[in-house]
Amino acid sequence: GNSFKLNLTLALPQPLPRIELPCVVNAVPQTGLTTPTLVVNLRGYGAPVSGLQLHVKDNTVQLVKGLGVFHSLRCTAQLNLPQGAE
Repeated sequence: GNSFKLNLTLALPQPLPRIELPCVVNAVPQTGLTTPTLVVNLRGYGAPVSGLQLHVKDNTVQLVKGLGVFHSLRCTAQLNLPQGAE
C-alpha cells in the first residue's frame, strides 16, 4: 500500500466522551477555545485514506477503519481543551 500521513480533527461534545485510540492522548489547555477538539495525526500504509475517520459512538471516540486495507498505523493525538476545563 501507499505510505500516508493524515490529520483528523473532531469537535467533541461535553461532557467529554471516553477516547479509545491506539496512541496516548495529550491534553492541552488553550485560551480562546470554546469547544474541545481532538486532533489525531496518523501515519501508515494503505488506501484509501478516506476510510479512516474518527467517530463518537456510545460516548466513546474511536478510529474507524472503513473500506480499505491499512497496516503499520501509528498515531499521535492532542486534546485541545478550553482554558480551565478538566
